[in-house]
Amino acid sequence: MTRVGVNQTQIKTTNQSLIIHEIRKHKSLSRSELARTLKLSAPSISFNIDDLISRNVIIETGAGKSLRGRKPINLEFNNRYGYVVAVDMVSSTTKIALADLSGTNVLEYGYVENALHITADVVDRIIAEIGAMLERQNIAEDKLLCICVGSPGIIDPHTNAIIYAPRVKDLPGTALRDRLADRFRTKIMIKNDMNCFAIGEHLYGAGQGYRNFINIQLDVGTGAGIILNNKLFEGSNGSAGEIGLWAMDFKDVIHHNRIQLDNVFDHHVSLFGLLCKVKDMYPEVLSPLDGEDITPHNIANYARLMFNAAKSGDERVLRIIRDGVVELGCVLRNIHLLLDLELVVIGGLMLELGDLYLDPLQRFCAEHVSERLKIVPSSLGDKAVLYGGIGEAINVVIEDIVNCRD
Repeated sequence: MTRVGVNQTQIKTTNQSLIIHEIRKHKSLSRSELARTLKLSAPSISFNIDDLISRNVIIETGAGKSLRGRKPINLEFNNRYGYVVAVDMVSSTTKIALADLSGTNVLEYGYVENALHITADVVDRIIAEIGAMLERQNIAEDKLLCICVGSPGIIDPHTNAIIYAPRVKDLPGTALRDRLADRFRTKIMIKNDMNCFAIGEHLYGAGQGYRNFINIQLDVGTGAGIILNNKLFEGSNGSAGEIGLWAMDFKDVIHHNRIQLDNVFDHHVSLFGLLCKVKDMYPEVLSPLDGEDITPHNIANYARLMFNAAKSGDERVLRIIRDGVVELGCVLRNIHLLLDLELVVIGGLMLELGDLYLDPLQRFCAEHVSERLKIVPSSLGDKAVLYGGIGEAINVVIEDIVNCRD
């Protein structure tokens, strides 16, 4: 973070942000350690620390170690200064996490079932569950400082308006955010779920320590979140990472002046796409489900049948999976040539295939993309979106603190 000397208010805001981030990074520091690390004067450190202590943002926790002279007083960030809520709407079961400001201490998880279509009723049930969680944890509502919702679809990063989200029903524009804001007098953020996934892996998971990476979710569809130079890249209008809609063949456009759904990336690489190919070509592999249509409700059951066939060595299924790996590898080659990435984090149900999927993908990338590009599984799994939401909410809370909006 760069210190910018514009005016006294700007200097105070910047210095307090530096102090809070440094203390949170190291868990506990003395004033002298902060002055050395941040290269700020002792009076500047004391002025800002005293202000943050008076507001209960920073707390003194006792004497530290010293070889001689007076022992320094250790300082810690007050993780119970307030609380945040993250909401994950990725699947038909909405997940909710209530956390303190440490970022890693989740006090309680909540769940709202039958939420495949995100309607006003579903949002009301989410609101009720958040209220119940606060009550069970004995947390006053004015201590809830931010709610971050990870929603499927394209979300305007500036207004939180939903631009395109087929699963969100009758909640146009900012209606989803507004419905939450009508109940909770706190800051509300709506973010794309895959962007939350990327933030979660960057802060707490497989992406820690990497400046440039992409996460790819392979589930009912495919989606991506992009971290560039340690920051989430959302694009101009919030649609960065919508790789599932990529055209895979220009012939449709040349001959038919349109891009058909069976010619987009989702159809070739997603779990749903591979299952459809298996069902069309080798229906007996999936016959225990008696020919049901593949839907978000039953895709996990279909996936297990396909995975079991692959793990038992069914060459027909393995060939379809390997073809999907090659197509994903070709897309990753193009992405890497454009962005020069360090890492690809793979998430979603496809991970249940384990090395049967990841090993050939790593080999393809080593041969055709770059030996330095690492392919790793998500380390947060189905909690990545929640942890990303927690991290984003905490960043907003800290920004409000240093700008005296707390």
